[in-house]
Amino acid sequence: MPTAPRLVAFVAFALVAYVATGYYIPELPEGTKTRYFAEMNAAIGGIVGWRVMGTMVGQGYGRALTIGFRTICTLVFYALLVHGVIQMIKGAMKHYYEGPGDAVIGLGELILNYGQLVVTSVPVLTVLAVGGAISALITEWTSARWN
Repeated sequence: MPTAPRLVAFVAFALVAYVATGYYIPELPEGTKTRYFAEMNAAIGGIVGWRVMGTMVGQGYGRALTIGFRTICTLVFYALLVHGVIQMIKGAMKHYYEGPGDAVIGLGELILNYGQLVVTSVPVLTVLAVGGAISALITEWTSARWN
């Protein structure tokens, strides 16, 4: 059911994902196509914000920070998974893999490689941490104000 905190969580975490993607794109290897990359991550961030943060608000500001961290971790996981699957399918269409097992192993390698870029980039981690905390606090404030 749509509520004000869910809408705020959707917008806030979509914005965090979009801004973090702006810092993540320069970390990618040269020549990586990034068409709709930020928009896809914003959509993932919005959905995760709606489903995770939006459903768990109303438990206090300290708990909201914890839930915000959980939401950011979930966002990063699903973003890596979605983009990894897309890259795996593109690789499979170009016959980079010998079979389905090889493609699944390749998916794991893609997720680890792109995840390493997230973890080693200080600007991306800063945006995710600070943005997630601010988004969580704003969502909790919205819950206290309009529920």
